[in-house]
Amino acid sequence: MAFSSGINGKLVVGSTTLGQVKNWQWSVAQTLLDTTYLSDTDKTVAPGLRTTTGSCTLHYYGTNSSASSLIKNIVKTGGNTSTQVTFKLEVDGQNITIPAFISNASMNCAVGEVISVDISFESNGAVTNMGL
Repeated sequence: MAFSSGINGKLVVGSTTLGQVKNWQWSVAQTLLDTTYLSDTDKTVAPGLRTTTGSCTLHYYGTNSSASSLIKNIVKTGGNTSTQVTFKLEVDGQNITIPAFISNASMNCAVGEVISVDISFESNGAVTNMGL
């Protein structure tokens, strides 16, 4: 029986995979627009905009050039703009692809341990599902 775990995800910038994901979560929120008229006795609504947000933790072992690539895509200097990234997460045999911008990142490193990067993101457009 197949199962999904935190390792069933990766972070991609352009066509380069920057790292394996240790754990991840994402959520979708749908705004509702009020369509009630003054003469109505019950509230009615229509769907509005969707927002997808999430977070994940990446781990790097030893010297890994993709860690520096990730840092360059997160930390921008001067007038440089953020780079869109793509999160690819496997759930129930489906690949969920989320085009996104990183909204928050923190890096941790301790003696004798691997580098870990905690990332929060917000989607840029619709989430897509693609069969494997």
